[in-house]
Amino acid sequence: MYYSEILECGKFTYRKHHFPWHLHPNYWSFSLTVDGSAELVFAGRPITVKAGDMVIIPPLAPHRTVVEDFFTYKIIRVSVGNPALGGAGRFCGHLVRDKRAAVVFHHWYERLKASGSAGLPGGFPESFRPYLPEESFGEAAGHSPLGQALAYMHENFSAPVQLEDLSRAAFLSSSHFQRLFKQEFSISPMRYIQSLRIDKAKELIIRGNPMTEVALATGFYDQSHFNKYFKMLVGMRPSAYSAVVRND
Repeated sequence: MYYSEILECGKFTYRKHHFPWHLHPNYWSFSLTVDGSAELVFAGRPITVKAGDMVIIPPLAPHRTVVEDFFTYKIIRVSVGNPALGGAGRFCGHLVRDKRAAVVFHHWYERLKASGSAGLPGGFPESFRPYLPEESFGEAAGHSPLGQALAYMHENFSAPVQLEDLSRAAFLSSSHFQRLFKQEFSISPMRYIQSLRIDKAKELIIRGNPMTEVALATGFYDQSHFNKYFKMLVGMRPSAYSAVVRND
């Protein structure tokens, strides 16, 4: 796995929230459920995650989560080196029910929290390697029509991107582009851009940027618009997220 740094390390609690289908273009997620439960859907199948379960989700893997009562988990997100050029093939995620893996995750998490999570050199415990695909990233997608559209999104996500801009970058009609994109990622191109914007917003919040600057830097036209989409995809308002990741 190619990586550059730890982007997020925190403990979150949710009470009754339905996360829509989305993906994380820029990082791998490693999470350990601490308490409660949630229904996670990836690879077209629902699973119920409970205390002690570890979940690994790669970049570009569509998923959604439904919390009906309450759910607490610890999560570590590791950035990737070249997200626009491909994902982990058809590796959509992995549920790990192993007490030893949970202990390893806990030690990894505590070490990162003690050091300060954001901006640390990335990585993952070597004992997790069997749970990951041997080749996490490929180059073929960068030369495909969708790869060209992804590159355009990553370069211009903070601008007012239109569907016509993306289909033009892919040299496809709008209808054909939308169909191919939905087949590949299970979400619309606009939801992908929303995911990019929110992921970048989280990085800026962790680094201490003022909320008004974060909203403008990530393509939201006002604070209300930013708050709405942030809460939808993250499950809490930006201010609450900041309190968790900067003080937890």
